[in-house]
Amino acid sequence: MDEPLDLAGALMRERVRARLLGATPRSLRIGRFELERPCGGGGEGQVFAARDTVGQTRVALKCLNSVRAGEQAALQHEFRALSHIVHPNLVSMQELFCVDGAWFFTMELLEGSDVVQHVAARPAEIRDVLRQLLSGLAAMHDAGFVHRDVKPSNVLVEPSGRVVLVDFGLVVARGDARGAGGTPAYMAPEQLRGEALTPAADLYAVGAILFELLTGRRLKGRPRAIQGALGVLCTALLAADPAQRPTAHEALARLDVHSEAQRPAREARFVGRAIELARLQAAWSGLREPRILLMHGESGIGKSALLAELARRVPAHALVLRGRCYERESTPY
Repeated sequence: MDEPLDLAGALMRERVRARLLGATPRSLRIGRFELERPCGGGGEGQVFAARDTVGQTRVALKCLNSVRAGEQAALQHEFRALSHIVHPNLVSMQELFCVDGAWFFTMELLEGSDVVQHVAARPAEIRDVLRQLLSGLAAMHDAGFVHRDVKPSNVLVEPSGRVVLVDFGLVVARGDARGAGGTPAYMAPEQLRGEALTPAADLYAVGAILFELLTGRRLKGRPRAIQGALGVLCTALLAADPAQRPTAHEALARLDVHSEAQRPAREARFVGRAIELARLQAAWSGLREPRILLMHGESGIGKSALLAELARRVPAHALVLRGRCYERESTPY
C-alpha cells in the first residue's frame, strides 16, 4: 500500500527553505487548490485551509490517507449521500476528486472554537449548543449514517454561535462494522468492542461531551449521577445498553425543543408539467423503433423529476436505465 502524502511536512519544508533563502515560499497545490495552512487531521487524513484558484474562495481540503483498490466506488457513493444532507449544524461537503491516485475532498472552511472551550467561556449557552449538536446528528441519522467520531474537537462553534459537526472521515452507513475507529474517551462500549454500530453510539459520545461540559472533566469509568435535567439526560445518554439511550430526536424532546428534523417528511407528489409529460408519454406510446429524445432546460426546473414520473408510468416490462454526472466530483468513472 502506498505511503500517505505528507502534505503538512512538505508545506513546512517549503516555508523553512524560503526563510533560509530569504525568498517567498512557493505555493503547494493540489489540482486547482492552493494549500495555506494545516488545520488538523488524524488517522483518516490531513485537513488544510486552501484557496480555490478558480473560484477564488477558501475551503477546507482533506487528503484521505488510504483509499485501497476496490473502495473507490463506496467512497463516491458515501460522498454523494453525505453531500446531499443539507443542515445548518453539519459541515457542508463540496467536491470529491482524485489527483495522481490520491483522493481528496473539500468542505466549507470554519473558524471557531471547540464546544468545550466555547461553553467554558459561555456556560449559559450549554442548552443551545446541545440542541444544535443533536439537531445535526438527527439529520445525519435520518439519512442513514453514523458519525463514529463525535468529540469536542469535531464540534465547532462559530463566533455567531452556530454549532457545526465536522470531520466525516469515519462516517459509515448504520450497521457497518468496519473496525472500532473513533476516539477512545468518547467511544460507546459496543464501539470499543468493535461491534456493528447504530446511531446510539453517537448519542453515547454526546453524553460524554455533555458530562465534560457539566463537570469540567473527561468521563472516566462509570459516571456518578449529576443533578438537574441536563444531568439526568447525560446519564441516559451514557447507558451501557444502546437500546436504553434516547435517540437524537428523543433527546431534543427532553430539551423541550422542536427542531426541523423532528417534522415528519411529507409524501412527495408530482404536480404540474402536464403538457411536457403528455408529450413524453405520446412519444413512448408511438415507439416502434429506437429513438432519442433530448430534454433540456435550466438547472433546477424539474427535468429529473419529470423523467422519474415518466419512468413510474411506463409498463412494468420496460427496462429503465439511469445515470447522472456529479458537478462536485472530478473522479474516474
